[in-house]
Amino acid sequence: MIRNANAVDIPAILLLLVECYGRSHYAKAGVVQVDVMHTKKLLLMAIHRDDHKTENACWIQVIENSGQICGLMLATMARVYVIGDRLMATDVLFVANGLAQPHEAGQLIKNMIQWAKRSPACIEVRCGATAVIEDPERTARLFERFGMKPYGTMHRMEFERTTTCQA
Repeated sequence: MIRNANAVDIPAILLLLVECYGRSHYAKAGVVQVDVMHTKKLLLMAIHRDDHKTENACWIQVIENSGQICGLMLATMARVYVIGDRLMATDVLFVANGLAQPHEAGQLIKNMIQWAKRSPACIEVRCGATAVIEDPERTARLFERFGMKPYGTMHRMEFERTTTCQA
């Protein structure tokens, strides 16, 4: 079942995010940990801004099966290239685990696109599939099924850090 997230879902969403994060290359390398307090605040702010249609609005839905949260789409509205006078909708967190049904991830994307279309100021949707997840090509194909097209490339550079510090 797909539904809007609410505040009582935050602990279960956090467990899902920690589980999915555990499969990332960041977790495997041990260089970045989940900031639990920050994540809880982020989720609460998103829930309070859910389904708004202006700058900093959010869209947050979950997949729930057998009483467990097994998928999440959190998106936001931001100014085009930060300086534009129009908005774009972009995914912030998009995850699902093995308990989610195959069609449910697609339904989250479809719902997010419909939310973006309802905002008169929103001119596009952008979603990313990076190597932080196990199979970014599979996710990219899912985006393409909804009419999204590849849009540039992304590059990264890691830094060697000898001490730990907090953001």
